[in-house]
Amino acid sequence: MRLKLSLVLVAALLACGGEPTSDAGALARQLASSDAEQRKTAADGLATMGPAAEPALRALNQTILDPDAQVRIAALRALAAIGAPGRRGLAIGLNDAEPEVRTAAARGLTALGPAATGSSASLISVLSDDSTEVAEAARAALVAIGPDATEALLRVVVVGPASARPHAAVALIAIGEPALDGLITAVASPSPQARKTALAALATITETIDAPPTLAPALLKTFDDADPEVAAAARKLHTRIVGS
Repeated sequence: MRLKLSLVLVAALLACGGEPTSDAGALARQLASSDAEQRKTAADGLATMGPAAEPALRALNQTILDPDAQVRIAALRALAAIGAPGRRGLAIGLNDAEPEVRTAAARGLTALGPAATGSSASLISVLSDDSTEVAEAARAALVAIGPDATEALLRVVVVGPASARPHAAVALIAIGEPALDGLITAVASPSPQARKTALAALATITETIDAPPTLAPALLKTFDDADPEVAAAARKLHTRIVGS
């Protein structure tokens, strides 16, 4: 009977999170090991614990500066598994010297979804990353953030580097309706490239969503654009949404 009661008590402790907290502490201490494999094993173990690994947050934030790239990646995965409290560490990982680490950081922020909103600016900064994989992972994270990332993405379309604009446009297309008003405003941007990007995004979004009433007048103003490609794109889109 006593054994049975003891087992019930152990089960209750596990259910309320007592044992995982102890494990998190032990694994956090293991992150300070002089052996890289031991540090990676500890980070991997914390990643499997999910939010219960939060007691190791401070140690994980220090481990994203580990000299071993694979350890840093494992630490970033653990931060993503913890959830919103890991956001700051993941954002720092976007500045890593290694592309694969930056990719892991962006993917971790993608897993947070809207909880990563505070890292929008950091993600925007790597849309023009030399690594296509990093840029695409950052784009996916911004899409996962959703409408709250729209304003930052629109700034990229209007004044961002040329290499980042296509990624911003794809993200805005994925966000969809919440991006329409900003894209319509961007049609009047002083930058021909921004106008082209905005028109292309609007054309794609309005294939599946009804065009807002403000779009047609904005397109009419662009019929005589100094850039013939912009004018042609505006005319084509106008014809599709309202007829010739």
